This record gives sequence, C-alpha cells and structure tokens, in this order.
Amino acid sequence: MKAFTEFTAFCTALSLCFVIGCGGGEKYEEYGKAKEGEKKEAAHAHDHEHEHAEGPHGGHLIELGDHEYHGEIVFAKEDAKLSVYILGHEISESHPIEAKDVKLNLTLDGKPVSLTLAAAPVEGDPEGKSSRFELAGDEQVQAHVKDAEDLHGRLTVTIDGTGYSGEITHDHGHDEHGHDEHGHDDDHGHDKKTEKKAE
Repeated sequence: MKAFTEFTAFCTALSLCFVIGCGGGEKYEEYGKAKEGEKKEAAHAHDHEHEHAEGPHGGHLIELGDHEYHGEIVFAKEDAKLSVYILGHEISESHPIEAKDVKLNLTLDGKPVSLTLAAAPVEGDPEGKSSRFELAGDEQVQAHVKDAEDLHGRLTVTIDGTGYSGEITHDHGHDEHGHDEHGHDDDHGHDKKTEKKAE
C-alpha cells in the first residue's frame, strides 16, 4: 500500500511538472499569431514604401501588377515634358519593353485627357526596346500641369505581352489618418493587370 501511495504521489508530481512545463500552449499560439500579424504589418509597410517612395529619376512611382513592375512618372516644368520610366520588381532596375508607346489617362482641369508618350530609349536599352517614354510640349499639359502633384490618372502599358494599368498616387496626408481608415479590402487602389497575354 505504501508503494502504491508513493507511486501515486510520484505520478501526480510528474503530471504537475508536465502541465507546468508544457502549460501556456495558448500563449505559444498567440505568440505565433502575433508574429504572423507582425509579418503582415511589415509587408504592408513595405508596400507603402514602394507606393509612396521616390523613384530613381526623382519621380512618382506607379505600381504595376502585384509589384511585378513599376512605372515612374517625371514632369520637367521647363518644357512641360512628361517622362515615364518602366522599372522592374526592384525599382532600382530598369525594364526595357518592346512597346512603341505608353498611355497616360489623366484628369486635367476636371476633364479626361488621353496622352501618348513615345518610346525614347536610354543608353543601355537593347535594340528595339525602351525603358523610357516621353511627351514634350503638349498644350494641355502646359496649360494645366505646374508640377507632378497636378498629375492624376492612370498609366497603361503592355509589358512582355501583358497589359497593365496603374494609378498615379500622391501621399498627401498619408500619415494623418489611422491604418484602419485605408479600407484594406480595396487594395489601396493598387494596379491591375488589364489583359492576359496578347495573341
């Protein structure tokens, strides 16, 4: 009987050690969930850095697809020249494309305006491809655009046979509202693919 009591006491002590040592399983799961949430927030912050960062040519960045590519729009006040640079997933890398032009659909003076920017290859672009597209001296641009902040609309471009459309965004007051005010379900107006592979 004494042996049975000692065995029972030993088992009870062992069980308590097991419960204490392995207890807090919920906390471990919560910690894991918290880490997952932190990763999502970090990824979201990274998205915003891309969305609102300045491009390598000093212009506004435009997300194309799910960060597959980027456009950068630059406005030169001296000659009212608009330039669009096509960049890769990493904004430091240019991505020359075969397109002869890209389209900007802007709102100028409250009216929709469609502009075509012609290919203007930079040094290093392969033959038959361009990573830069330009339009200079357009009367509507001269009349209504004083700086890049006046540019509102979308860039439409075909990259490697796939159409992309990206919104020109500005970060005015971006830090003045809470994170929850973004309406995360709308993808922040991120850019969409407009068509599948060209035939």
